[in-house]
Amino acid sequence: MYNKYSGSHAYDSKYFKGQEVFLEKNDDKYVVQGLKRDTQVFVVLTVVLFLIILIAKKDAIMSIVSVILNATFFFIATQLDIKVGSNQVTLLYSLTTILFLITTTLFVYGRTKTSKNVCISSLVTCLLTLSLIEFNLYLTRSSGLHFETMSYVTQSRTILYIFSIIIGMLGAIVDVSGDITVTLINLFSQEKNKNFYEIFQVGLACGKTLLMPSVNILSLIFVSSTLPMMILFIKNGNDILYSISMIMSLGIFQILSSVVGLLITVPITSLIVSHDLIKMRINL
Repeated sequence: MYNKYSGSHAYDSKYFKGQEVFLEKNDDKYVVQGLKRDTQVFVVLTVVLFLIILIAKKDAIMSIVSVILNATFFFIATQLDIKVGSNQVTLLYSLTTILFLITTTLFVYGRTKTSKNVCISSLVTCLLTLSLIEFNLYLTRSSGLHFETMSYVTQSRTILYIFSIIIGMLGAIVDVSGDITVTLINLFSQEKNKNFYEIFQVGLACGKTLLMPSVNILSLIFVSSTLPMMILFIKNGNDILYSISMIMSLGIFQILSSVVGLLITVPITSLIVSHDLIKMRINL
C-alpha cells in the first residue's frame, strides 16, 4: 500500500510503519480513513479520571456524572435541532442551557441552599447577558461580525452564535457564583451579626479576586482555538488586520460578552445571597 499525501496535510496525513489505521474497502482497493487513536485516548482518559477521583474523591464522581449527563443533554439537543429545524431552535437551546445549569449545580453542590442561590443567580445573569447581547447586535446591526465564517452552519447563524456564547460562559458563571456563595455562607455562619451591606461588600470583594483568573482562562481558550487558523491565513498572504477581522471577530465579541456576564455575576450573586442570608436570620 502506498501513502500519498500533500505537503500541507490539509486533507491527508503522512503515515509511518507500525501505525494502526482505519481502512475502508473501495472496489478492490483499501482507502485509509485515519489513525486508530482509541487506545491512546482511553489511556489518557483513564489517567485523568484516576487523578480527579484521587484528588477530589466523592466530589469528583458527582462532577463526572454531571459531565456525562450534560453531554447526553447536548447530544439529544443536537438531534432534536436537526429534526425540528430553525423554528424552535431558541426554545430548544434555552431549555438545554437551563438543564445544563440545574444538572451542574445539583451534582456539584447537592440539594442545598448553595445550589439554589447559585442556580438563581446564574440564571438571572444569563438572562441579563443574553438581553445585552441581543440589544448590542440590534443597535450595531452586527457590524464587524463575520457570521459567514462560521463553518457548516445551515440554520440561523446569529441564534446559534448567541447560544454558543451563553453555553460557553455558563461554566465560568457557575464557578464564580458558587465561590461567592460558599464564601458568604461560611462567613455568615461564623459572624451572624453582619448586616446586609457588610455581607454584600464581602461578596463584591470575593468576586474581584475571581474575575481576572476566569477572564484569563476564557481568553487563553479562545486564543488556542483560533491560533491554527490565524497561522494559516497569515501564511497564505493575508495581513494581520484582515486575519483578525475574519478569524477573531466572533471570538473577540464572545470573550467581551463573557466578561460582561462575569462582571454581572458578582453583584447579582452577592445581592441574592446577602438577601437570602438576612431573610434566614429574620426567620430564625
